Amino acid sequence: MGQNIKCPVPQSQRPLNEYSNLKQSFGFMWTTKDTLSFFKTSIFLILSFASIATVVVSSTPNWENNILSSILQVGMSSMIFFILLLLRVYLAWKYVYKRLIKSTLSYEESGWYDGQTWIKHPEILIQDRLAGIYEVLPILKKLELSLTISSAVLSISIVIYIIK
Repeated sequence: MGQNIKCPVPQSQRPLNEYSNLKQSFGFMWTTKDTLSFFKTSIFLILSFASIATVVVSSTPNWENNILSSILQVGMSSMIFFILLLLRVYLAWKYVYKRLIKSTLSYEESGWYDGQTWIKHPEILIQDRLAGIYEVLPILKKLELSLTISSAVLSISIVIYIIK
């Protein structure tokens, strides 16, 4: 930010700082990686959820009598957990994106919600929008694609499970 710009918004509530904190956060940093790394981590997470689901499904009585049903249950369970994780991550990035793109900024000066609004200085607005468009928007696109693919896989699994 420019040295001469007076910004009343606390440091922790400034969109660029929120972006930076989210980007460095353990649960979110995997989404900032290149597309190949992102999808490798996604597959790792799905397999991790599947290993947990396998333990649960294999502890049910007669699971070995219907292997296809058990495999589908594991797959559906892991996809549900992965979709929930993706939704959580997506909503956090979407919140930061909206704050970066908007020309006004709602913030709190005290611990109570006092509903302050600050109109961004043009220099800050340009900086925020550049970060939103070139940094956060690609992350949102990857997450949207992942949600679409995961939802399709889950839907197909449910249909197969019902038909079988």
